[in-house]
Amino acid sequence: MSRYLRKRTKKIGVPPGTLIYTGEDIKKTSEVFAIDYDTNSYERIDHPSLSICQTFLKDHHKKTWINVCGINDSNKIAEMGQLFNLHPLLLEDIMNPIQRSKVEDYKNYLFIVSRILKFNHEKQCLEDEQLSLILGPHYLITFTEKDSTVIQAVLERLKIANTRLRTRGVDYLAYCLLDSIVDNYFLYLETEDNKIEALEETILNRPKMSTLSDIQHTKREMAFLRRSIWPMREVINQLRKTESELISSGTKLFFYDVYDHIVQAIETVEGFRDLISGMLDIYMSNINQRTNEIIRLLTIITTIFVPLTFMASLYGMNFSHMPGLQSSWGFHIILALMLFSALTMLYFFKKRQWL
Repeated sequence: MSRYLRKRTKKIGVPPGTLIYTGEDIKKTSEVFAIDYDTNSYERIDHPSLSICQTFLKDHHKKTWINVCGINDSNKIAEMGQLFNLHPLLLEDIMNPIQRSKVEDYKNYLFIVSRILKFNHEKQCLEDEQLSLILGPHYLITFTEKDSTVIQAVLERLKIANTRLRTRGVDYLAYCLLDSIVDNYFLYLETEDNKIEALEETILNRPKMSTLSDIQHTKREMAFLRRSIWPMREVINQLRKTESELISSGTKLFFYDVYDHIVQAIETVEGFRDLISGMLDIYMSNINQRTNEIIRLLTIITTIFVPLTFMASLYGMNFSHMPGLQSSWGFHIILALMLFSALTMLYFFKKRQWL
């Protein structure tokens, strides 16, 4: 999150609606594709011109999906805004990709922001990416920072003719994208579940100093997941209850199903957070218990050697006349007394279950 917050300083003092990109510098130019489709026809154009997009928009008998990958080009975003008559504040939110998931109704179109979870293999950590959707009467525009598996999965489904995705409106296409995002959450929740289970086993059997760092890292991941998933509940809830004519009553029923899934994901995250909080307590208890066991063992050893040390120091004094000092069996008698004292104390500790 800090990599974005540092760049937000660019926006200090500028007027609302100013298009300043605050995300990662990942693409030099935006990549755009447009798909015009209906039940039986499917036409895709990569890098379409504005005139082609306008042609698609004039054909109200078909549905149009325009995807923009790479949102660092303010000129391209501004052109899309002029073509579709988009609000400047909406465009500003698109280029500021740390928005909280939300739904905004602009009467002629809906603006939807959602978070896509992804795993960064270089940093070995979870990250999220913003997916912005603009749902119009017969068109859907999506904006992403990078190529997304969610987009690719829906694209493959859209190629198949006579499917529900091809026969229904673009509101169903928006549902498919959001449903794919929510389903993708469970992939990472399953990974976290396996990680937490392994961490729990380590804590119970062989906790190490590095275990505390693993607990803190997992705890931060849970906070990150909660921050990414929780707002989606409100988004889906708004979409299933919206009075906008852009979402049909048939599609709202599908959003009820997505809502059940997102609630399940949230409950899973909350359960994980409770487990991790308990793990921290268990870890500290185990460390304290191991410390107490070590101290107890050292105390027992010290207690056993106290009388032995006393005997050895007593007969180590430099006096000429001491009982048994001149005896040929004196050394062996003292060793026997030491052994007897040690065995007696061991028996006593064992009987009291201190060992």
